[in-house]
Amino acid sequence: MDDPTMRLRLQQVRDDVLHLYDAGLPVANIHGDLWASNVFAENGRITAVFDLETTEKTLRVIDLGRTAIDLTLDMKRTSVPDVLEILRDGYDEVDALTHKERDALPDAFRLATVACSAWRTTRSTQCNTPSRCECANQPGSHVLRLEPRT
Repeated sequence: MDDPTMRLRLQQVRDDVLHLYDAGLPVANIHGDLWASNVFAENGRITAVFDLETTEKTLRVIDLGRTAIDLTLDMKRTSVPDVLEILRDGYDEVDALTHKERDALPDAFRLATVACSAWRTTRSTQCNTPSRCECANQPGSHVLRLEPRT
């Protein structure tokens, strides 16, 4: 299903958050599709991360935005700002976010949401849970293009 109205709305939201790429935010190698089904944990600690075909060098906050989508859907009674705070606090235990990154988290969530929605809209997936689709693969390219794959 290719919905022109949805495409236009996704492009508008995308345009609102693309400033992240020009904001001087730290870049790193990120997973690109980090959510619960792509990690193993034992005793409250992550023991393995897998499904690495979507890794890329881009903004660090992109992974947090993508992970926030899954957590928001799984933690239905927790608001997006609270989920972002949980992720920020956890990330800070390993590698502290800069003030710019902290401020960028809401837009990183929006960017990841646009990437997921664009992937789903342009590929007519029947997936009932957007966070469980391969929607954040190469977030930059999906968000920038927003065109059906031929």
